Amino acid sequence: SRYEPNPRSLPWTWEQVLKWSVNTLKEITVLPVGALGQGSDDIPASEYETGPEAAHEESERLAALFGTFPACPDSIGVIHYDFEPDNLFWQQDSSRCVPIDFDDAMVFWYAADIAQALDSLKETIADKAEEAMEASGKTVAGRGKDPEGSIEPDVLSAESLKTRQLAACDCFLAGYRGIRPISDEMLSHVPVFLRFTALYGYARIVRSLSEVHPDEPDWMAELRKKLRHLMRERRAMFGSPLVQDR
Repeated sequence: SRYEPNPRSLPWTWEQVLKWSVNTLKEITVLPVGALGQGSDDIPASEYETGPEAAHEESERLAALFGTFPACPDSIGVIHYDFEPDNLFWQQDSSRCVPIDFDDAMVFWYAADIAQALDSLKETIADKAEEAMEASGKTVAGRGKDPEGSIEPDVLSAESLKTRQLAACDCFLAGYRGIRPISDEMLSHVPVFLRFTALYGYARIVRSLSEVHPDEPDWMAELRKKLRHLMRERRAMFGSPLVQDR
């Protein structure tokens, strides 16, 4: 928050990000054949359409909401915007947490960085829990089965997982507030910031999938399937009710 970048090399702003997202989808209205991975012959044609109109409406909705948020120096400035465990190093000797990878930096509300961090924290905890359960031959909420087909008892129920995630988020926020204040009101906007992330991320996925090359490696085909799933998830959010909670 105390960083003062050269005015000539300022990161882009959230307004510019929204504009870029909408323009990208206007330019790429339909994905090319093969963009969604192998077996794409069975995929409905509608999934190749990027839906620029819905994205534009979502952008307008978000911009209107952001227009009601406080825009003072204490609440908005340059943020990292990719503040997750993969981009953090803990220096044991100096007890310092050092972030890397500032490629996604932008001028946005500081609470948006918190939204990214909390979302990543929840995902990391879920992934670790899943890894532990897979090691014991089980999955979340008793979805795993033994060789005889009987349902395994729950190792970690969905409710228990959520309890762990919320406890970790509380710990993160306590640490954050130990350095600088953040109001409960701004934290209530976390779902709005995640919607912004969904729109921006959707446009980035569309741009990535729009290039198809012959003889792509197998891992690329698998990546396309994963990105197709993410694209579908994020597109489904456009126009859905915005619920402001933790």
